[in-house]
Amino acid sequence: MAAYSLLPSPALIFCVFLFSFSTTLSLLPGLALGSVTRHYKFDIKMHNVTRLCQTKSIVTVNGQFPGPRIIAREGDRLIIKVTNHVSNNISIHWHGIRQLQSGWADGPAYITQCPIKTGQSYVYNFTITGQRGTLWWHAHISWLRATAYGPLVILPKPGVPFPFPKPHKQVYPLIFGEWFNADTEAIINQSLQTGAGPNVSDAYTINGLTGPLYNCSAKAVANHSVTVVEVDAVYIKPFKTDKLLITPGQTTNILLKTKPFFPNASFYMFARPYATGLGSFDNSTVAGVLEYDQAQPTMIKNLPLFRPSLPALNDTAFAFNYTTRLRSLANTQYPANVPQNVDKRFFFTVGLGTNPCPQNQVCQGPTNTTKFSATVNNISFILPSTALLQAHFFGQSNGVYTTDFPVTPSIKFNYTGFPSNQTVTVMNGTKVVVLPFNASVELVLQDTSILGNESHPLHLHGFNFFVVGQGFGNYDPNKDPKNFNLVDPVERNTVGVISGGWVALRFLADNPGVWFMHCHFEVHISWGLRMAWIVSDGDLPNQKLPPPPADLPKSLLFPKILCGFSFLMQNVTRLCQTKSIVTVNGQFPGPRIIAREGDRLLIKVVNHVKYNITLHWHGIRQLRSGWADGPAYITQCPIQTGHSYVYNFTVTGQRGTLFWHAHISWLRATVYGPIVILPKKHVPYPFPQPFKEVPIIFGEWWKTDTEKMISQALKTGAAPNVSDAYTINGLPGPSYNCSVKDTFKLKVKPGKTYLLRMINAALNDELFFSIANHTLTVVETDAVYVKPFKTKVVLITPGQTTNVLLKVKSKAPNANFLIAARPYATGPAAFDNTTTAGILEYEQSASSASKNKTRKLTLLKPALPRFNDTNFATKFSNQIRSLATAKFPANVPKKVDRRFFFTVGLGLNPCPKNQTCQGPNSTMLAASINNVSFVQPNVSLLQAHFFNKSKGVYTTDFPANPPFKFNYTGTPPKNLMVSSGTKVVALPFNSRVEVVMQDTSIVAAESHPLHLHGFNFFVVGQGFGNFDPNKDPAKFNLVDPAERNTVGVPSGGWVAIRFLADNPGVWFMHCHLEVHTSWGLKMAWLVMDGKGHKQKLQPPPPDLPKC
Repeated sequence: MAAYSLLPSPALIFCVFLFSFSTTLSLLPGLALGSVTRHYKFDIKMHNVTRLCQTKSIVTVNGQFPGPRIIAREGDRLIIKVTNHVSNNISIHWHGIRQLQSGWADGPAYITQCPIKTGQSYVYNFTITGQRGTLWWHAHISWLRATAYGPLVILPKPGVPFPFPKPHKQVYPLIFGEWFNADTEAIINQSLQTGAGPNVSDAYTINGLTGPLYNCSAKAVANHSVTVVEVDAVYIKPFKTDKLLITPGQTTNILLKTKPFFPNASFYMFARPYATGLGSFDNSTVAGVLEYDQAQPTMIKNLPLFRPSLPALNDTAFAFNYTTRLRSLANTQYPANVPQNVDKRFFFTVGLGTNPCPQNQVCQGPTNTTKFSATVNNISFILPSTALLQAHFFGQSNGVYTTDFPVTPSIKFNYTGFPSNQTVTVMNGTKVVVLPFNASVELVLQDTSILGNESHPLHLHGFNFFVVGQGFGNYDPNKDPKNFNLVDPVERNTVGVISGGWVALRFLADNPGVWFMHCHFEVHISWGLRMAWIVSDGDLPNQKLPPPPADLPKSLLFPKILCGFSFLMQNVTRLCQTKSIVTVNGQFPGPRIIAREGDRLLIKVVNHVKYNITLHWHGIRQLRSGWADGPAYITQCPIQTGHSYVYNFTVTGQRGTLFWHAHISWLRATVYGPIVILPKKHVPYPFPQPFKEVPIIFGEWWKTDTEKMISQALKTGAAPNVSDAYTINGLPGPSYNCSVKDTFKLKVKPGKTYLLRMINAALNDELFFSIANHTLTVVETDAVYVKPFKTKVVLITPGQTTNVLLKVKSKAPNANFLIAARPYATGPAAFDNTTTAGILEYEQSASSASKNKTRKLTLLKPALPRFNDTNFATKFSNQIRSLATAKFPANVPKKVDRRFFFTVGLGLNPCPKNQTCQGPNSTMLAASINNVSFVQPNVSLLQAHFFNKSKGVYTTDFPANPPFKFNYTGTPPKNLMVSSGTKVVALPFNSRVEVVMQDTSIVAAESHPLHLHGFNFFVVGQGFGNFDPNKDPAKFNLVDPAERNTVGVPSGGWVAIRFLADNPGVWFMHCHLEVHTSWGLKMAWLVMDGKGHKQKLQPPPPDLPKC
């Protein structure tokens, strides 16, 4: 029971004498003068609490229920460290705080942050700007706010009085809550599983206490009127009332003027629900007691206890009349800055609906074949697995959210009348609305009668809004706006949408970030009545969202620990056709991984598609973590449908751009994404700091199913079809049919320098790349810094990465510039001879933009080399040199322990009996190294090696030299047939290895990009014709050769590499033209353990996939 002892006569500020089931707060005693930084520590703990004769363990902050008070002044900075000691994930929302430029501190899970996991902590850091009054904080994940909440009291700045009579005393806040005897997490989980409505609460509470009207609650304002002076931390025109209405999420401050004499009585404070829907609700009443101080306390013992009169539970007339009395002060000191003009108008329906019951399940929604749902504009919001704000900030929205949230309802109907059948079933999605910075917004929220009219308290994060109008029935856009109050409407952060009616809001989108809007009935938010607004950055520094704090809980995109890569089929439309492709998390290309040198990554991969899958982290050294390297049947068996595997590795001694991709069959056609490895903290780049970093990922697109295509090709022995398009970041660009809208655009600010992180994830084609009228500076290849050099054109083979600096023009030109890539092709076979393009656009000044509106800007095109310009390719490759400095040395092996000479090229296999083949002369196309076409085993080589079970899996007799010598680049021998086998080379630990790879003219000379897993190597030499072991080594560069993981063997030539075999395990080496890998141009190195503890391969993880 809550009881307060009050003195007669003096006025009191009395927070939330509220009549509804909601949580609210009040002001508290004063603080030291001046704006300061205030530190709080929140420890999330389990704590035993007894209510209604039962004890249960609940989630609390610092063991308190309700949680601790936060007291601050307008202008103060709050730093609140939250540490999670419970088994639930947690996040905290500071309800009503504007969070100007501090969206990372807003708190809703998976909207502005990933949750704080058990044992981890996060510091919420924000400043209270332009606000004073009562707000509150609460957990913002699942239903944990049932017990994790508390008051947030903001006093005016020092020396600034209240705009109402100064109260004698500021009473401890009155916070209304709900109490459930059962575990609320179990309640909502069960409800979401069955589709039923969750159990209602067992009691309401005032400051955590159930009061005298419930069982096991000790017995302890009637006959008093109060003056409402503030709502949602905004002062209002005072008005008197003896009853208040407050929705979940709202706060109200009232003045209670007590009687001038001792009344010889005590007075109940009652709160009970205002309920409008058809569903069941907790129809009980919570009570506290107001007591007057007695002049002589023992004079009267049993005082009468008066009860207040409350409206009927469904008294919508009272609710409407009460809310329409709320008006802003609208004076010079506290103006009502209502947007008078509107840039963006929205009409949102809010209400309930249904989702179909999953197959083979009986549901408990309105019918046994449906589940309860709730929507905004018929969209039931799906919570993502990555925080929207992080995805937005880092430009990785693909697969996380879409920006096509409907501006108006997708289906128009009589919203408050009889609903049609088509309005009941909802659509699901993670959709947002994008707003330009400083857009003035008008939003009409319309209740619907789908499953029954009901009041909905809508809360908008990051903003206050003005309630300019409200009414019953369907909103009339022609008549109702004439009655809008644009002079002194109430300013709030949470508003009740009237049951069977509508409410109109206006706000200014002056806060960049991602902002949640949702019903504050927790059951409705759980069912999907929520959405998000993205407010874009403005032009000025103080109009931009700052970068996230270093301790922001990690997500898929920004790992030290990655929570999950889910393999999903996703419909994607390109070139006028839609097809279902394999993706990670529904994204194409896949999610970006951002880490720092030294970070440990744990990436849980779950396979939800019909194909077996593996992922390779291309270029990651995988020191002693070969189990995480990823090539199927080399370091692991594939992850089968319905199974998962955690890739666990540390990024050691590497920084720059790499990428990840599927490494089984041709699935990497759509399954790939960037890995960005930043330097260690406070370590600068060895080149000018760029203004912005942009990933550029090249790919190939086939209209057909690539798995069926390669399967058919391998069956017939023919070459597979070439791709239908190249792509930049998954988009083909304007040179292809139906693709103008599918064009990558790079928008730049004049005079700035951009770091382009380029990745060639194409399957079968080396590419020339250029930007019209711009020069690029190459600063890194394959995540290794190089001596910078300038070029107009970059050559990049499949598997390679290249970072270039783009210094854009100092003034915005009256033109746009084509970003183009097309193939470098050396063989006689057919290839995709098309060009992918993006567009570089300059940000225009206001005057230039105004002029250019009336005319189309010129689009300038770059000059690219001819498709077979080997001369340019050679000159470009020869310019790549290591930094070879003390800080970034080139540790080239000067001496060699093992030398190998490998021929690489094409060949033939005989056609199987009783089969017609489509290779040359009715044979089957093949490819080989030293005439050995690699046969993929059916168990992983690394497992066979580690457990000494190589017999029948592989042999260690891979030839160190070609089995027969011939003029490799001249006339080929008559016998073009290859041998086949699963052969490897065994190397002692720390061997210094030299490999010369020689292209051959068998079938045809052709460039081959060879990729070595587990190592970087130094490209010490290259040339045309046949390698001469007597003359060519004298020209080797052992000082500053390029250090790479993928190198192109020149068409009709050779390349020499050296590396140190310091990484125990089994390491794949193969051509990164996927068609050649499929034909057998691959082999493996087996590096033995060393003697030291850190020179041995670790045992496999327990979840390593089984074959």
